Amino acid sequence: MQNQKSPYDSKIWLKSYDKHVKPTLEYPKESLGKLFDNAMAKFPERPACFFMEREMPFKELRDYVHRFATFLQKNGLKKGDRVCINLPNCPQYLAAHFGTLLVGGVASGCSPLLSPPEIAYQINDSEAKFFVTLDAVYAKVLIKVLEKTPNLKCIITTNIADYMGLPKVKVILGKLIGKIPKGKVTPYEGKMVIDFLEVMKTPIDFKEAEIDVKKDLALLQYTGGTTGLPKGTELTHANIAANIVQVANWLDTDEAKEGEFNLSAFPLFHLAGLFMGMSTLYTSAGQILIANPRDTDHIIKEMMDKNPKIVVNVPTLFLAIKNNPKIKDVSKSTFDNVDVYVSGAAPFPAEAIHDFEDSMFAKNKLLELYGMTETSPVLTMNPFYGKKKIGTVGLPMPDTEIRLVDVETGEQVELGKPGEIICKGPQVIEVTITNQKQMLKLLLMDGFILEMLVKWMKTDSLQL
Repeated sequence: MQNQKSPYDSKIWLKSYDKHVKPTLEYPKESLGKLFDNAMAKFPERPACFFMEREMPFKELRDYVHRFATFLQKNGLKKGDRVCINLPNCPQYLAAHFGTLLVGGVASGCSPLLSPPEIAYQINDSEAKFFVTLDAVYAKVLIKVLEKTPNLKCIITTNIADYMGLPKVKVILGKLIGKIPKGKVTPYEGKMVIDFLEVMKTPIDFKEAEIDVKKDLALLQYTGGTTGLPKGTELTHANIAANIVQVANWLDTDEAKEGEFNLSAFPLFHLAGLFMGMSTLYTSAGQILIANPRDTDHIIKEMMDKNPKIVVNVPTLFLAIKNNPKIKDVSKSTFDNVDVYVSGAAPFPAEAIHDFEDSMFAKNKLLELYGMTETSPVLTMNPFYGKKKIGTVGLPMPDTEIRLVDVETGEQVELGKPGEIICKGPQVIEVTITNQKQMLKLLLMDGFILEMLVKWMKTDSLQL
């Protein structure tokens, strides 16, 4: 492999880049905590997020981030300690995530839909010392397995309604009829159990951690894979920062203008949703938080009220929005304001794309991409301005190399022939983790990481 001349050395995809995209970029040298803190400080009065009729400016979110960071540090968090965040999309998730990064913790997203054994597995496998969760999850799920989590020191509980903007009477009614989940939080011997609102009373007094961005972890992201138990993937500060810069450059949005907002229904505990949240904050845009992605009525209402510039979803949700009768109430100006619909996590059928574009006034606006947890997550994207090839996942990111190899022999294949992806770039992990007994072993070739799915390269785009 070392002596074989690659047919991909010419990087044929570069000729199809949009004019503004640079093949090589400069990447931040500071930690993610510092990077995001600077972004929040840049425009303190701008909306950072919207959540159920509440608008939260960057200065308020930054205050919560600093208080959460201080609480962690005052209660024993050291650089590299894991903080497991078990929440739906809400302001509390953002505060916990960015606060963890600011003091050198490692954030690990965890689905609130997991069963008691599944939650216990992730807590123990990640060696989490702090766990942030809903009061309902604590009462109905977590309490059943706390005795099996010896490393866990502190549980922070919250109610999904605590940072909503809904009238108090609606919140009370929502809890009574079960639309807003709730649970009774009781103490547990040997572990600190505290409400998020109490954490937010912590006086700000934290010390930023000294971070080696290329070596120190920022995320421990669990992915189901195809066999066995979920695996934790280690992503460094440099991995994530590089991918954020790559995508911001690709979408020509290094800094958002005032009044520009993005909408994503991907859960923040999933890397796709988290990446969207981090990228939005990095560009100083506001993000519209969607707690329940199945509520397409609410998503459509938010589109009408906020006029988002970027909308990110899975194909099935895009089609559900398109097929909702209330989409007819959306004005053409709202559709025109959307620059791009980003679709990922599953293929979008070609016929459905044409139908979506026609119904949503979205000609050449549906942008498919491809990636995985091990690539932070974006590896390829269709052009932002240029023609998007339906049925393909686009071009490699700047500073990213992709080659295709024969599935059986590992030898590189000719252009146009089917093969298995190998890739490398600043967003691609160097090592994997966590369970040494069931470690995901990825084949490395000259610094390339082997992907697990068969694709092929057709001219200059990758096709599923």
